[in-house]
Amino acid sequence: MDLFTLIIGIVALLCFIVPIAFFKRSQRKKSQKLLADFRKAAAGHNISIADVWDNRYCIGIDTDSRHLLYAQQTDDSGLQMQTIALTDVAKCRTISNGSPERGGHSVHLELTLHNLKEERMLNVYNANRSTMEPADAVQLANKWADIINQHSKG
Repeated sequence: MDLFTLIIGIVALLCFIVPIAFFKRSQRKKSQKLLADFRKAAAGHNISIADVWDNRYCIGIDTDSRHLLYAQQTDDSGLQMQTIALTDVAKCRTISNGSPERGGHSVHLELTLHNLKEERMLNVYNANRSTMEPADAVQLANKWADIINQHSKG
């Protein structure tokens, strides 16, 4: 192989690798910023961080005071937070809407509250915005439904 072919091969390889590296770095920075914002908000509530996914969602629980903190990054780069007292939760279940094959699929945690006789929906997956696999989203939602049900009864 001559030197010119080797140089062309290396340049072509770099043209593919460099954008991927920049994309990964950008995603990691977004995730770290979201985690830092969530930690700052959670510090006042004594909440331990449990899961961050899609560089857009965080969920944590304070087992001592029995509170759930859910955060979702909005399109305008704000952080929308919800704090829910687990003593108010009657039950939690996973809701999966739509079909993964057709798009428009979404997965939510549905929290039914004792006193208000209403449901709160916490988004876990939206096919239009999410990068995770639908099966992974259902698994994550089921995990959190179990955790929330366990701590809301105790």
